[in-house]
Amino acid sequence: VLLGFAGLQGQPAPRLVNVVSSLNFLENYSYAVYVSQFICWHLWPTEQAGVLFFVFLASVAVALVHVVQKPAEACLRQSSNWVLLLIPVGMTILLVVLNLLYPVGGGFSLPEYTKIGEGIVDARLPIAADGLERSVLINPSLSIGPLGHVLVARAHRRSRERTRHDCFYKSKAATCIDEIWHSDIVVAFIPPDDIDFRLWMNTGIRPHL
Repeated sequence: VLLGFAGLQGQPAPRLVNVVSSLNFLENYSYAVYVSQFICWHLWPTEQAGVLFFVFLASVAVALVHVVQKPAEACLRQSSNWVLLLIPVGMTILLVVLNLLYPVGGGFSLPEYTKIGEGIVDARLPIAADGLERSVLINPSLSIGPLGHVLVARAHRRSRERTRHDCFYKSKAATCIDEIWHSDIVVAFIPPDDIDFRLWMNTGIRPHL
């Protein structure tokens, strides 16, 4: 499907692509939405996220892009290399100092179960993929139905390869480091009787899948 949307090299783009391409400007705000979504959620006065919440989120994202991101990018483009080097070093030192002043107990992993509000919980899916133990399952989606449940996730891992073959930098031999992302789509079917969602969501007792 994606290849069909992309079209073929040397051929006119599909009509749907021409229509959707007019929305390409939204990519400038996607990261601002990603960063601010949970901040906006905590600032929102109710637990119900309706249309007004997404209008609020979009407004905050637009403000962040034009008030913070774009001015910062313009400032960085005019800065010297020393300033560009000192910024991440300074941020690293600041984070270390803040961690020492305000230590957070309980380890570094997120809790498996957190009750956010009435009828709202954040629970870790107890899933693993046989044969893909070196990968991490991310971006899971769970479809709940009366005849069974379908789970889809992405098994992700990274690897690095070093080579000096045909690698040059400024006409001099160099070492190339390739970082390779490996992704597999994992699909599983869960019979309806194998998992009690009500018990899991109300007690936090993790089911065995």
